[in-house]
Amino acid sequence: MKKTIMVNGQEFKVEVQGDKGRFTVEVNGEKHLLDLSPSRMNGFNSVLLDNLSLQVNCRKKKEGNYLLSIGHDVYEVMFREAMIEAAVSEGEATIKAPMPGLVAELNVKVGDKVIKDQPLLILEAMKMQNEIAAQRDGVVTEVLVNKGDVVGIDQKLLVVEGE
Repeated sequence: MKKTIMVNGQEFKVEVQGDKGRFTVEVNGEKHLLDLSPSRMNGFNSVLLDNLSLQVNCRKKKEGNYLLSIGHDVYEVMFREAMIEAAVSEGEATIKAPMPGLVAELNVKVGDKVIKDQPLLILEAMKMQNEIAAQRDGVVTEVLVNKGDVVGIDQKLLVVEGE
């Protein structure tokens, strides 16, 4: 199984092979061995990753979006299907925050023409800069945030009307 995932705003190509709790996981070309304990205790699983023992908790936020706790560290994991930032309707794309964070840069204003993949804003999450790009060509019709705003996951950021 090959997937593209985003962990705390950083994208990874992942391929998983195996079953019954034993897996080979390739992350951006680097292979790792993963053994999952069949039992859970207080919501945590025991995991061996390359013979390193870890206690892991995985909590589903919504379909394709998870919070992964490993020790004292928490990671937001989103599968490619859940990363789509635009909910496309009749002629417009509503750009939503794919994760909670700080609007570090705002590159557009109402009336600006944009092209597909053009950076619209930078969302900073967990010290990572995440570029939010236009999903299509169009004109910015609404800007609902300002530089410095703190936003929540799925918060509406701006609207691009298709040309």
